[in-house]
Amino acid sequence: MGAAEEEMRVRGGRPVGRLRVAAPISFGRRHLAPLIGEFHSLHPEVQVELELTDETDLLRQESYDVSVEIGRPDRGDTISRLLLESPRVVCASPGYLERHGRPERPADLLEHRCLHLIRDGRRLDHWMFQVDGVVETVASKGYLASNSGDVLHEWALAGRGIGLKAHWDIEEALTSGALVPLLEDFAVERADVFVLYADRRHLPNRVRAFLDFLYERMGPLDLERRP
Repeated sequence: MGAAEEEMRVRGGRPVGRLRVAAPISFGRRHLAPLIGEFHSLHPEVQVELELTDETDLLRQESYDVSVEIGRPDRGDTISRLLLESPRVVCASPGYLERHGRPERPADLLEHRCLHLIRDGRRLDHWMFQVDGVVETVASKGYLASNSGDVLHEWALAGRGIGLKAHWDIEEALTSGALVPLLEDFAVERADVFVLYADRRHLPNRVRAFLDFLYERMGPLDLERRP
């Protein structure tokens, strides 16, 4: 197809062309991948490339049509919109709690085995809680760490330790009882999901169509409302 013909089709409202999407591995695998399959069924002429990575530095070095990040972004060169509100949950398996007991306050984690995420080469072992209206940081202890949220998920299910996971990542395990929420009276840092896209008025039809579809399925969005 020539460029002129493609432009005519785009102007006619039919989304076509290449769409590059990036997301964290766990969220992309659990939530985005199934939705992208549905989106492609609706718009078969859009060539979707989904790239999954948990390395935020790499994510920001590349140029994507749409990217997904956990936590509020601090990038001024893009528009960011909240896609999904989600708390983080301290959790463990019933088997772990039977063997090691249940922590009642954040400081009790010092006596437990915690599962740590590695992000951008750094072990995230300092967990922050709201305790009596004050932020308290606990240097949690643990022997197992990984840069894969899925690995931490499996370790938690297997009773290897206490995890700090996004609710969207462990919702099924919480519902089934495979994981038990802990320290629910103490708020922790949230794991809200944001969508980022180029800061420009006229989005390509394929990008607009994908954003409309994504928010129709997962949350509200007004693309005409500017920050």
